[in-house]
Amino acid sequence: MSMKRIRQSAILIGCLGLSLMQAPVFADNMDQLNQQEAQLQQQSDQISTQIQNTLSDVNDKYAQVEDLKKQIADNQQLLEKTQQEIIDTQETIAKRKEVVAKRLQSIQVNNAADVDLKALFSSKNIGELLQRIYAMTLLQNFENEKIASLNQAVDTLEELNNKATQTQNKLQKDKAELDVQVQQLDTKMANLRQQLADNKDALAKIAADKEVENQRIAAEKARQEREAKEVAEQAQQSQTTTANQSQSQTQVVTPSQPTTSIPSTSTSSGSRVMTMESTAYSYSEAGASYFTASGTDLRANPMAIAVDPSVIPLGTLVEVQGYGVALALDTGGAIKGNIIDVHFPTRNQCIAWGRRMVQVRILS
Repeated sequence: MSMKRIRQSAILIGCLGLSLMQAPVFADNMDQLNQQEAQLQQQSDQISTQIQNTLSDVNDKYAQVEDLKKQIADNQQLLEKTQQEIIDTQETIAKRKEVVAKRLQSIQVNNAADVDLKALFSSKNIGELLQRIYAMTLLQNFENEKIASLNQAVDTLEELNNKATQTQNKLQKDKAELDVQVQQLDTKMANLRQQLADNKDALAKIAADKEVENQRIAAEKARQEREAKEVAEQAQQSQTTTANQSQSQTQVVTPSQPTTSIPSTSTSSGSRVMTMESTAYSYSEAGASYFTASGTDLRANPMAIAVDPSVIPLGTLVEVQGYGVALALDTGGAIKGNIIDVHFPTRNQCIAWGRRMVQVRILS
């Protein structure tokens, strides 16, 4: 095998090796995003179930509150009725006592006792006397029994009033406790709804990150296919040249090989290529932030570069020599002109990258 074919084979192996290094990175990022999405979706489903359960509890508590309100109203009516009956009965007792007092006063003033005795002694016989004595006794006993009955009714009403008052106090206390529980459930419901809204925002962010990752995967696949085609064309051209030179028995001259799989000027597709100075940075460095100037989380999207927006606009999809396909997502105070800063998850990777000249292909 000629030296040229060996070199072409080495280039092809190098390109395939680069593809093998880049593909797992994208796959890991997509797997991580899918895992985060699945976890958030599961949390959202659980929160939705909690919301439904809490809503049932709230409705149940509201029903209990309404029932207690009705009991309180009914008991209040009973309490007011009992209190009025107590007042009416006490007035009746007072009137009865007033009648008895007036009768006793009349007896004392008018010597009615002598009249009663005369009425008794004027009886024609012992039978009539006994009847008159019995009638007077019945009249007096009736008054005493009426007053005693009314006093007993007052006692019963007072007992009923005390019981109704205690019931009213208990109902009011139960209602106050239920009101607190309802307030707690309302707060819980509001918190759950906020969590659900936050999860929806996070899911939307993950969906956007997945779209970016899909664009990267597609660009990386296109790059691999393009490089494989270029290597195959170069190998075919090398084989043709070698065969022609062998036939003409001319001296074999080894043409200079490209130093990288990325053209240094322009390509057949017309994409722009720039030679730029590159440095490296990481979110894991002390004082660094997870988020870029465009608001992207570098933990979820580590394949990013910092650029001068006047040279490479933010959001541009690029291919950096030796780094891979990435998005221009960040800026920096020292990033001016033809300088870029490539991102790595660890500080050791940044040190290994160092400072180097690279070619940057604008993909979109």
